[in-house]
Amino acid sequence: MRGCSKKKDSLNAAAEIPALDTDWPQWQGPNRDNLSTETGLLTQWPDEGPPMLWSAEGIGEGYSSVAIADRKIYTTGMIEEQGILTCLDLKGKQLWQSNYGPEWKRSFPGTRCTPTVNKGFVYVISGTGQIACFAAGTGDKHWQVDAFGKFQGRYSHWGFSESPLVFDDKIMMFIGGEETLAVALNVKDGSVAWTVPANGDKAAYCSPMAFKWRGKKIIAATTDNHLIGLDSETGKVRWTVPHSAYLQGKNPGVYPNTPIVSDGRIFYSAGYGSGAVQLKLSADGSSVEKVWTNLEFDNHHGSIVLLDGFLYGSNWDGNKNGQWMCVDWATGKTLYQHQWGKKGSLTCAEGMLYCYEESEGVVGLVKATPDGFTPISTFKIDLGEKEHWSHPVIFGKRLYMRHGDVIMAFDIAGQS
Repeated sequence: MRGCSKKKDSLNAAAEIPALDTDWPQWQGPNRDNLSTETGLLTQWPDEGPPMLWSAEGIGEGYSSVAIADRKIYTTGMIEEQGILTCLDLKGKQLWQSNYGPEWKRSFPGTRCTPTVNKGFVYVISGTGQIACFAAGTGDKHWQVDAFGKFQGRYSHWGFSESPLVFDDKIMMFIGGEETLAVALNVKDGSVAWTVPANGDKAAYCSPMAFKWRGKKIIAATTDNHLIGLDSETGKVRWTVPHSAYLQGKNPGVYPNTPIVSDGRIFYSAGYGSGAVQLKLSADGSSVEKVWTNLEFDNHHGSIVLLDGFLYGSNWDGNKNGQWMCVDWATGKTLYQHQWGKKGSLTCAEGMLYCYEESEGVVGLVKATPDGFTPISTFKIDLGEKEHWSHPVIFGKRLYMRHGDVIMAFDIAGQS
């Protein structure tokens, strides 16, 4: 472990671990909405940024975020072209590492998947289409399925980028194959629970969202050509919507953002100049119709949060640029569009946005308000290498950042 030279004195401050009420067991948290329930956090940081409690190297190459459950941290990385699941304790000490086979080594090599922790097991999906299950305590492999090979999957340009959705004792993955669009496996042994017949689409880069609507559990996700809704029990397709019906259609089949679902409305944003759309579910959940589109709110792959009736995130203005935006959930009206560095990712806690600008790796603390975007405090991530694409996580009064081979934990409650 190591820290920034200006913060070395804080490395021993991790002896006291805050009490934890809930877990952050998967991509974007317990509800996949990227909203932390943490309280008692700093409303302004010291000039040099919040104290770094620890940093940990050796997790491998990748863009994955962290999952935290039962006082353990999980993430994935690529080491010598192999996918490695790493488990750390809350002081940054490595507890174990387990191999799940070859990882994505082509365009932007490294891992994409944030692990999912559920009932004592950890699940991962590799960039090459492997699904694996490990014991959360020991790292022992429970089962593994070559989903890409078994279901004749088709790679998109950057491999599979799905963080596993675990629901009702099943785990699912979009395959995008010639015969199979998606598959759900039993979490106990990896056997097939259901499959969705191919519709000609490839998988996009979207981690799906499961939600309940009037007694039915529905899974919403994007493929390269459609927004799709599936019945969680059977995999039956409840509806599909071609992206071209509402968006500008410039997106090259990427669609990485997890849909946001609230009060019978589904929102997703596309990137690459395509825009965003909100749809309304029918009473029985068998169809959707457009409520509004916003062609400015064009999130690349930094995620968007919905808080108190407003959407916050950044848009795409070319691969190297973008602005930070707020949009009214009810109407789709743009309330502000602000240049702060470049585009990036974000998370939210206690009414504050934690924005991670991807060009220079600057982290900003911004009040979530439709009145405007004003960073209160900032600091720069100066450990790790390559793109600043891993999403921030807030848990246990700490801000977790990952950059390349390094995970960092920052005290954001002034407890050190």
